[in-house]
Amino acid sequence: MVQLTKRSLSRRSVLLGAAAFAAGALAEAAPSLRPANLPGAVVSPDPFLSNYATARQARQAAEGRLAALLNAEGPRPPGIEYYLDRVPADLLTTPPPGLSKPVWGPSVLNTFVSRGPQDRPMVALTIDDGAVSLDETLKVIREERAGATFFLTGKYLARRKDFLQQALETPGVEIANHTWNHSNLSSLGDDQIREELTRFETMLADTVRGASSAPFMRPPGGANSERVVQVAAGLGYRTILWTISGDAGTLTPDQLVEHYLRQIDRRTEVVDGQVSYRGAWGSIILMHFRPGTCSVLPDIIREIRARGMQPVALSRLYEDGRT
Repeated sequence: MVQLTKRSLSRRSVLLGAAAFAAGALAEAAPSLRPANLPGAVVSPDPFLSNYATARQARQAAEGRLAALLNAEGPRPPGIEYYLDRVPADLLTTPPPGLSKPVWGPSVLNTFVSRGPQDRPMVALTIDDGAVSLDETLKVIREERAGATFFLTGKYLARRKDFLQQALETPGVEIANHTWNHSNLSSLGDDQIREELTRFETMLADTVRGASSAPFMRPPGGANSERVVQVAAGLGYRTILWTISGDAGTLTPDQLVEHYLRQIDRRTEVVDGQVSYRGAWGSIILMHFRPGTCSVLPDIIREIRARGMQPVALSRLYEDGRT
């Protein structure tokens, strides 16, 4: 019985092999056997493979840009100790003063900015969205005695309205408008843009008496246009973009710190053999409420101060009539 079974299996294998060979030969001959008026089968591309290829190309391009930035030529400043010895003591210990928001007329509101006044050793620290890491980020700002402008998105704060009060009670912190739904404003009609901005403003005013997000608005993703600027200006907002950014990718903590500091350091000038950071004054730094960003935020704040600059809120950057 066992021998018969083996013989049957062997015969079956031979038959299957022959059938496979015949199928292969037929497939090779198929183009010549197909009638001239009968098109061949069209195989649709696999969407997964197409998306993977696109994502891979985008990732490689981003890694290339990062490598170019980190390896860019330019004056490298001395170590942090060099600057710490020259930083005024009160810059590291004095808490941020109370904020007084700028009052701008229509001519100013109808202009957007990506960099602030460059007459003082300050940079604006701006942090966007607010879906996660709210409390942790605010704790860092408070403990480091830094200033910051939080561009918050309404839908993320629907269940965390208490955070609005906590943020506004923190010295040096202010809240700005990042729309309600984090929508691409440039793709919306004028009335929809107004609704995105006023819905957030209404929630803030209803939650904290006397609070307002004006006059600062940031379009999600930087989706900006002349029309967006004008509609926002009509509501009392000035469109604020940024000078320095980079935490939207997948950088490690060490890479993230280096990424931000490298952008600052590239704005240095060497004057009489000394490194000057005047070229970085007035920069608007964009970050996001994310665990990875929060973990390195203390290091970035300290390194900014070690370069003789103070991270502040936009209202401090634009105080005393600056535009």
